[in-house]
Amino acid sequence: MSHPFRWALAPHVHAAVDAGNLVLLDIEADAYFCLPGLAEGFPQGPLAGGLSDLSASLLGELAGAKLIHQTTGPDRAPFEVTTPRRDLAGAVSDRIRARDAWDLAAAWSGLAPRFYRRPFSEVIDRARGRKAGVDGEGRAGEVEARAVLFNSLLPWSPVQGACLLQSAWLITFLGQAGLAADWMFGVRTWPFSAHCWVQLGEVVLNDTVERVAPYRAILKV
Repeated sequence: MSHPFRWALAPHVHAAVDAGNLVLLDIEADAYFCLPGLAEGFPQGPLAGGLSDLSASLLGELAGAKLIHQTTGPDRAPFEVTTPRRDLAGAVSDRIRARDAWDLAAAWSGLAPRFYRRPFSEVIDRARGRKAGVDGEGRAGEVEARAVLFNSLLPWSPVQGACLLQSAWLITFLGQAGLAADWMFGVRTWPFSAHCWVQLGEVVLNDTVERVAPYRAILKV
């Protein structure tokens, strides 16, 4: 029995709804697209399916831009979003060793050539590969302790960077110890803003709950 075609996000595209506004993230193009008021009635947060409820004219435009395609396969599985309730702000490692500073520098040396001037999609794929098969939740205490160490060392580093770099750096630093956490990407509208951070369960590891709470999750790595 044949199945009817339906509209779905392209594999390299992720979507979220914020206050009736549709936001698309094209990983291959490293670009966000905000479509105000075109997702009225849709639930807030990440959008994995249900695109056929959008207007026919909008679907045509999105298809022309290769942001969506027609398929007979199942909808993309939605990812779980855990509301952040706690952060590590103010926590400082009480004992920092020379080896810890070396680990931070080594993490940077390993990340830099794979981050700067590299496609965003490649950076994301590498983070997914690093996380595969690692149980972060089962070692939550170790993850938090290493994140506190990272946050304590970072102010002394000559390299700072924005949220994307700092989060990729933390992911790498955790990976050195065989640890992993979720790399979260979020968006908000009016005014439009995109942000990313590292989170394990309900704990924000490199930011504050107050800062990340207004963002709607669009991608979880």
